[in-house]
Amino acid sequence: MAVERKIDGATLPESFQALVADAAEQNQPLMIERSGEVLGVIISPRDFALLTARKRALADLGDIVEQVRAKFADLPEDEAIAEAERAALETRAEMRANRSTEQVDK
Repeated sequence: MAVERKIDGATLPESFQALVADAAEQNQPLMIERSGEVLGVIISPRDFALLTARKRALADLGDIVEQVRAKFADLPEDEAIAEAERAALETRAEMRANRSTEQVDK
């Protein structure tokens, strides 16, 4: 992930400080444009945390996909598809069983 750059908000012009504060308080992004082109976006700390977490989760998922691909690299395609379908059916059956158990517990 890229290194984050930070600036001291106190160095910003007062009017811009107010816009940034509003974006954070109202949890709404503030798009910065020039000639109709978006140059940047100010987002709330909450949105930044969510975005960062999602980005990390996607990277982790990509790593998992690569590990699975490597594990099954020598498996013929038709066998890999059959194995994936079997695993999906098992997972669905487990999810249904869990839902049934949860409904009985209520």
